[in-house]
Amino acid sequence: MPSWSRSGSPAVPGHPVSGEEAFIVQRQGREVRFMVRSLTKPAETQPWRALFPLLLVAQRITRRRYLRALR
Repeated sequence: MPSWSRSGSPAVPGHPVSGEEAFIVQRQGREVRFMVRSLTKPAETQPWRALFPLLLVAQRITRRRYLRALR
């Protein structure tokens, strides 16, 4: 029988991006899956709105680090 756990959090006011992230861990037998889901859009304020493309790159790097830490 599969079991899972998840945690999610919205971006707080003043954060460089607007949206939320969810971290989901699912286990079925000896197999474990880790998923990161994010809904991201630019913050309403400058300079973050102009820097949004760079923030997406930083988000991808962070995601890779999460996965590397689990290996």
